[in-house]
Amino acid sequence: MRHPILEKILEADVYVRLYALNGMALSYANEIEDSLFFIYWQSSGKPWEDAAAEFYRHVRFAHKQDTVDAAVKAHISPNAASAWFDLIRRTQDLLGNGSLRNLIGHNAVSTGIFQNNVREGRGIKLDMAIRQYVTQKREMTETGKRARVSATDDELTDYCEALTGLLLDLEAFLVGPLQLDPKHPERYSRTYWS
Repeated sequence: MRHPILEKILEADVYVRLYALNGMALSYANEIEDSLFFIYWQSSGKPWEDAAAEFYRHVRFAHKQDTVDAAVKAHISPNAASAWFDLIRRTQDLLGNGSLRNLIGHNAVSTGIFQNNVREGRGIKLDMAIRQYVTQKREMTETGKRARVSATDDELTDYCEALTGLLLDLEAFLVGPLQLDPKHPERYSRTYWS
């Protein structure tokens, strides 16, 4: 079952769908980063201000990931370590260097009309499709600064689904194996994980 917001986006007009997918993906990526900070703050035992100063000391995601990873590893039991390893690996895949997050956050959405016209007898059968995609800026790829990367709305839909799943799993891990206060207490109960 897909997230209800994602369902509504997929029902939207083709001209707004990709923009809405970009917005959802960036919103959920930011929510995941916020959850990672919350996990770091709670598992480090530091006051909120000190934890925030350390976690956000560098802009790069790798620093944030390494910071929370070290704090969680010091806090969890060996039994929960494999679950955390899976979560941090998924986080790296979805938010780290080379992820779709960077592509959609720093590049333009494009709309193109693609034609695949076919000659039929004395006429031509017109076959046109409107496609939207996000792609690296041309000046970045042609100068060799970046590899050519692009994403279609189908790929962004899969990305949004993966982000939604990761966010829910991070929050469940927070109150489950970590036994810390939930970020959204109305969603989870400690007694559920006992």
